[in-house]
Amino acid sequence: MNKYRKPSPVSVQMHIRVKPEIKLWLEKRAMWSVNTLNAEVAKILEEKMAAEPIAKQFSAATSSK
Repeated sequence: MNKYRKPSPVSVQMHIRVKPEIKLWLEKRAMWSVNTLNAEVAKILEEKMAAEPIAKQFSAATSSK
């Protein structure tokens, strides 16, 4: 066992392109809910993922490893 192995990341960085009006909407939504822009985007994606049956299957498959 390699004692110098890096732990798995808790989060990963992702660069995306969105329309200016989407960014403005996200910024307003983040400000209204007292979140950072990053936290607001993550919250929206997590809610969307939880609502999709395919995401539940993927989550169950990865958690059983």
